[in-house]
Amino acid sequence: FIVMEITPVTEPRSVQKDSIIRNAGLCICLALFICIAYLYNQNAVFHQVSFGLLLILCVIRSYFLLTLMIPANHPDPEIRAKRAIITKLLSRGAIIFFLGFVCWNIDNAFCQYLREAREKVGIPLAFLFQLHGWWHLMTGYGAVMMATSGQFLTLIIREGAAPFELEMWWGWYPVVIRTFHNGVIVGDKTV
Repeated sequence: FIVMEITPVTEPRSVQKDSIIRNAGLCICLALFICIAYLYNQNAVFHQVSFGLLLILCVIRSYFLLTLMIPANHPDPEIRAKRAIITKLLSRGAIIFFLGFVCWNIDNAFCQYLREAREKVGIPLAFLFQLHGWWHLMTGYGAVMMATSGQFLTLIIREGAAPFELEMWWGWYPVVIRTFHNGVIVGDKTV
C-alpha cells in the first residue's frame, strides 16, 4: 500500500479518499486471495513465494515511481540527493532480502548437513549455520529497508522533499522524519 498511494496532498480530499479506498481494497483483495489459496493448497512454499513476489512487485513499483516521478536529472539538487538516498536504501534492502531468501533455500535443501555442522561447532558458533533464522532476520530487515524507502519516496511525491529527512537510528535502522524549524514544518517544494 505504501508505494501505491501517491495522490498529492494538494488534490481535493474526495480524490485522496477515493485513491486510498481503491488502493486499500486492492491490497486487501490480494492478501485474501493469497491466504485463501494457501489454506486451500496447504503449501508453505506457495505462501513464502507469494511473500517474496509481493516484495519484488513493491521494488519494481518503487523503481518505476523513482524513475517516472523523480528523474535522475531533476533540476532541484535537494530532490536529486534524496533520490540517491532512496535508491541506495531500496537497493540495499532488496539485496539483503534476496540473500535472506537464498539462506532459506539453502536451509531447505541442506537442513540435515547444517544440523550436523551446528552440532560439530557447538555453541557459540552454531548460530552461523542456523540459516532459517538468518532468513527471518535478513528478509525482515530487507523488508523494513524497502518499506522505509517506499515511504520516503511516496511522501516526497505527495508532499514535496523539504519536509522529510531519512535518519539511520543506531546507525542501521532507517526512519523517515518530518522536519520542523521553530515548531513549523519546513517548506513544501513539490516534485
